[in-house]
Amino acid sequence: MLSKDLPVAAYLRLSTREQTKDPNALESHLFRVRRAIADIGGDFDERFIFTDIMSGRRSDRPNFLKLKSLIESKSIIAVVVRLDRLSRDGGMFHELSKLFERTGVKLYDLNKGRFIDFSNPEDWGEYQSTGINAEKESRVISRRIRDRNEFTRHQGKIQSGNPPFGYRRSTEGFYEPRPEQWALARSAIALFLSSFSTSATVRALKELGVEFTPQGLAGWLKNEVLRGNTPYLITNKKTAGDRVPSQIKCSTHIPLLTEDEAQTIERALSQKRTRRDHRPDLLIPLSGFVWCDRCPSHCIFIGWQRHGIRHRTAYCAAHRKNSGCGGAIEGHGKTAGKMGKLGTPYHLIESAVIQALCDRAVEISLSESVGASPAIEVDTPEAIALKQAIHRYEILAMDDPDLLGVLNKKRNDLALLRSPDAVSESLEYSRERLAGFSGTPGFWERANLTERLILYREFVDRVFCNGRSIRVLLRV
Repeated sequence: MLSKDLPVAAYLRLSTREQTKDPNALESHLFRVRRAIADIGGDFDERFIFTDIMSGRRSDRPNFLKLKSLIESKSIIAVVVRLDRLSRDGGMFHELSKLFERTGVKLYDLNKGRFIDFSNPEDWGEYQSTGINAEKESRVISRRIRDRNEFTRHQGKIQSGNPPFGYRRSTEGFYEPRPEQWALARSAIALFLSSFSTSATVRALKELGVEFTPQGLAGWLKNEVLRGNTPYLITNKKTAGDRVPSQIKCSTHIPLLTEDEAQTIERALSQKRTRRDHRPDLLIPLSGFVWCDRCPSHCIFIGWQRHGIRHRTAYCAAHRKNSGCGGAIEGHGKTAGKMGKLGTPYHLIESAVIQALCDRAVEISLSESVGASPAIEVDTPEAIALKQAIHRYEILAMDDPDLLGVLNKKRNDLALLRSPDAVSESLEYSRERLAGFSGTPGFWERANLTERLILYREFVDRVFCNGRSIRVLLRV
């Protein structure tokens, strides 16, 4: 029997696989520990029951280190444990045997139901053999897992981890689209490509019922799975956005991103632009649609706050690069005054767009009443998508001339896709939607920023500004 001057400690360890396979495994071990402590005359104290759920090959197990510290300080009289649970490292077994001998703390083996006598050569040898066999078994399992993972990578199947948003694991083990998330995932990509802001995209997605953090969204957008590839052996760096796969199996499933979209996203995220967009009202629905009417340059928006009201003004991007199109003398606000460039207030731009949409809706309604449709130029849905990509590349090409080759290729693809005699069903559907929206009193005033962004992408082609002169081109 043990003296009760010092407490009896116990150590339990389960691997993650064991805990998943048997949720009651820990309770079963605790029952055996409680009974063993009572048999040797000790008192069960939960403060001295240490549990780790991780591999025994690891020497940095938190509760194992706490137990080791108590042994070194001689704060306990005995340790109750299954020897193969103590460690799966032969060297660590040998180190612990010396520690028990030096401190005089007793070691009780649950499997044999007795204390280990390290002064007895047979007990010492049996203890060391247990450590060697435990390490051997661990190495065999590790080798088996490596072989299985290598075969999995050869097949292009999912090795481990949860599929990213928009995907699920198929019955065969490959990535496949998750139907209930696929459209939302595409919307997330469209929202980011329209603003190039993770924070603004996160706020817009929240209104659609999708939760992301800016850092998590950046990591998701850079995930190789979205490009149709399966990554393996992912190593975590400092942040989730820097997860880098060391091996990639290409073209294993349906991609969520086109290669051009992936390159645009990668380039936009690598620029690490500093944006003051921590407030929900800083999302600009017409961002990417506004162009200078004096030169082929896009417009940028500069904002400031006065008397609690947020103001935004569009300026030709060429002016900021001192390669501009001539122009302008006056501006608005402190920032604009310093620039000395003519700008167009955003509220005037959006008012002009809404007015153009309402006027077009009236034309559509009148044409339907007389059974005729106005003659307009029409792009196919594929051409519309290409035009949107061209707009994005034109913006990025201002800072990176290397993109001009890709931009020209996109323009050639657009010329090939355009079909003057193709009046698509999607256009008719958009015309009907526009007429319905504009026929509802106060619709545009009640629409939130995210709703307007999505609708503008459907109905608006470009907006050209020159000071107070605003020209709107629509897709319908």
